[in-house]
Amino acid sequence: IVLGEIERSLIESPLAGKKVVVTAGATRAFIDPVRFISNSSSGRMGVEIVKQMWLRGAEVILVCNPEVTERFPESVYYTEAVMYVQSTEDVLNTVLGIFDQSDIYISVAALCDFRDSPLDKKIKRSAEGNSIKLAPAVDVFTEVARNKSKQLMIGFALETDDLELNAKTKLGAKKMDMVVANTIDAIGAESSSVILLDARGIRKYVRESDKSVIAAQIADEIEELVTEREKVNNENIQDQV
Repeated sequence: IVLGEIERSLIESPLAGKKVVVTAGATRAFIDPVRFISNSSSGRMGVEIVKQMWLRGAEVILVCNPEVTERFPESVYYTEAVMYVQSTEDVLNTVLGIFDQSDIYISVAALCDFRDSPLDKKIKRSAEGNSIKLAPAVDVFTEVARNKSKQLMIGFALETDDLELNAKTKLGAKKMDMVVANTIDAIGAESSSVILLDARGIRKYVRESDKSVIAAQIADEIEELVTEREKVNNENIQDQV
């Protein structure tokens, strides 16, 4: 952490002073009082991005389940605040509460696609098998994007097939400024390979690397987006003078 403070003091970045919201880790959907559907996301990628944002001078709020900070306790140091959630709906409500004051939203969390619909009693084992009705969870990114004004919005696309095509589709459909595409091998792993696609049509491949390296590459791309947007804004201001 001491070395991080030194590094932070030496880095000049367009992210300095920016207010950044990062979601990380998994969410849960309960199907009865003791069981839930989730995934094996550790939150590592989100935590590494939080650190990169902090190193570049940003003020970061981390939205995650409690297991993320238990697993990576140093993450708390890199934040202005940690806001804990459990369900996908919790993520939406929490992010909407702080989105207006943010400059950048980075949706790294592996959100459960189903919402809580728990029975009052524990599901009993049956020789005939059990069936469960699953209701879809809210689409957090889409709902948050409805409130977009000045914010840069970065999302992740976790795919089992047609990685680049599906990520590009998501980029346009959800009006993302950038999407980070990776495969399911990334969940719970210490390393990953990704494809970075942005709304300008720029595409970048990052080969298998530690997630800290991936996070630095993502932060570099976000810096470029911030710099370009501020340049356009300044040019518009000058045109109006």
